[in-house]
Amino acid sequence: MLAIKRGRLVLGLGLVCACTLAFAPSAFADTVNLTRFSPTVSGTADAGVTGVTVDLLRNVIGTDGTVARTQVDSFSATPDGSGNWSGSFPTHAFSNGGDQVEVNYTGASGANEVPQVTIGGGRFLNSAFAPGSGGNAGNEEFFLPADSLDGGFDIPSDGSSINYDNCCASFGYQQFSATVNGNSVGNDGGSGTIPLSTPVGNGDTVVLTAQYTHQFSPGGSTTVNLTDMAPLLDVQLSGDAALNPPAPSEYTKNEPTCSAYLVTNEVICNNLDPGSYTLSFNGASQTISTPSPTWNTGFNPDLVPQEAGATVPNLGAGGKVTLVTGSHTLVTLTVHPFTFTSTTPFGDLLNGSNTTITATCAAGLFLNSGDVCGQNGQLPQPNNAPNGFFFGGFLGQVDETSSGQTQIDFPTIAAQTPNFGESIHTPFQAWGIARYTDQVALANAANPDIRRAAASRPQHAEPGRGDVVDRSARKLELHVGG
Repeated sequence: MLAIKRGRLVLGLGLVCACTLAFAPSAFADTVNLTRFSPTVSGTADAGVTGVTVDLLRNVIGTDGTVARTQVDSFSATPDGSGNWSGSFPTHAFSNGGDQVEVNYTGASGANEVPQVTIGGGRFLNSAFAPGSGGNAGNEEFFLPADSLDGGFDIPSDGSSINYDNCCASFGYQQFSATVNGNSVGNDGGSGTIPLSTPVGNGDTVVLTAQYTHQFSPGGSTTVNLTDMAPLLDVQLSGDAALNPPAPSEYTKNEPTCSAYLVTNEVICNNLDPGSYTLSFNGASQTISTPSPTWNTGFNPDLVPQEAGATVPNLGAGGKVTLVTGSHTLVTLTVHPFTFTSTTPFGDLLNGSNTTITATCAAGLFLNSGDVCGQNGQLPQPNNAPNGFFFGGFLGQVDETSSGQTQIDFPTIAAQTPNFGESIHTPFQAWGIARYTDQVALANAANPDIRRAAASRPQHAEPGRGDVVDRSARKLELHVGG
């Protein structure tokens, strides 16, 4: 924008001049506020903007090998007199690392008025950074994935502070602020640490907001305020107990997460501290726990139990799984509709072609294969499911209310005949026993104190893999010859 002011300028010696003064155009500046797992987006537009359209993109690689625009949601808003605007996506939420929020501005033009800012991660379109034409500014991209804060923060085991470990290295970082149970505890002033006068525990709800600013030519900027939950408190390791005094250590982790396994009706939660938690599905609750280590962990966090799970009766689409400690809701996992059919479960074992898959899923959600469920609720064809993944793998559908997944597990071949390289006569009969992995037993097997309890369940360790699998097996037969 070009500001013009007309007036009478009094010069020396009493002379008066009628003048027109031209001031330099102001630099573009906007703000966008994003909360992970929330459909709401708000911001402050640059002066002169009369309309805002916000699109949620989950771009994939198209059949021609280029990035294909995949818009899954959108809303429009009108800025008020101060440029403030807000709105919500009707169906989806800014949630995972591949999401992008594309903010389109209308009503202002010129060399300093950016028409589009795209914020997020994943695959950016060429249009996200397209240069302007006709004297107008071009589009800008801001690489800041939805999960940028997950794994970057930690709270010491004594709850005395909140620390942003990646503060100084993060692109465009300015400062972060926090609330505890809804009450502000201030900001770090750019130092990366907020001291707490009252220590927090895992039963407290700690919410973080980090501020980033992206500078671009010609002197403009976009500021993003990204909000997410804090992880659980650090866990103290034994460290080097032989030193005098001993040298303990602590390890940090990502936010808690849970996944729902539809075939075996199990829920497994990860990134937990030792302790008890309430796991619920559609109002039915049970207690799951991770034990405190009674052994020397040294500096190895892998020796501390971090996961727990349970069999959940009637686990299925349309319900919600919650994980709670105290009054703090750690996870809210939406179990989405998800079915799967394979017409060639072995793929083509001779030429390595992909397994042929059809699946029903929740429209617009990412799958762990890199595909996005079509708006018709079907897995797109062709898709990126790899050859042979049917046995021993899984297909997962990413959640939008947590960082978990709804998963369909596939069985492994636990026993078979003939064996690889075995000489046989024709005609012959080939058979194999397919078994599903017992995810709860597998989680318990990672907890040394309760391995003996897990061993009493009907499982066995598959030779060569070490996986704990359910003995309730299905026999798979293939008849070859006469």
